[in-house]
Amino acid sequence: MSMQGRIGRAGGRRVKRALGVQALLEWAFRVERAQLELPPPKDVVEEGFGFGMEYVLMQRAALGCKVDGGQHKMGSYTHADAEVIAATVAGMPDSLGGIRMAISVAEMARAGITPDWMPGVVPRCVPVDIKRNRHGDRAVSVVVGTEQGNGQRQMADNRSAGLSGDLATTSRTDRISAARL
Repeated sequence: MSMQGRIGRAGGRRVKRALGVQALLEWAFRVERAQLELPPPKDVVEEGFGFGMEYVLMQRAALGCKVDGGQHKMGSYTHADAEVIAATVAGMPDSLGGIRMAISVAEMARAGITPDWMPGVVPRCVPVDIKRNRHGDRAVSVVVGTEQGNGQRQMADNRSAGLSGDLATTSRTDRISAARL
């Protein structure tokens, strides 16, 4: 759904709004500041941080209750629907990009941007420079490195045809890093 509209109830006073997917992601990650709860890395050994469990239990017993502490947002509340959205994004299957795509979606939602999917673009290689001689045109080769093999330097395997294909992503990365504050 791309339009935001109101959905009325027959008997209730509260009115729900229908939001698009992008608006919903931006609300959850930008406005409510929901955090992705990602699984811990498999290669990291779990070690306790801070106090031991015995100390925490002794302090709770002395106090007589459990202190309610926030994990990510100290002193504020994250809406339950925003947490559901964050959990859904964090559980993205590997066939759709997995954890890396979930992190990318959350960062772009926080920054309020969408990926530039470049519609209608056909990938192609274009030479950076062309040399002309009597036999025709050809791309200029640039030596990017040499290998030592059998006592001779081999440069033929390490030549680049001088093709351009770099994408400028500085504006998107700047906006994402600014949104992480």
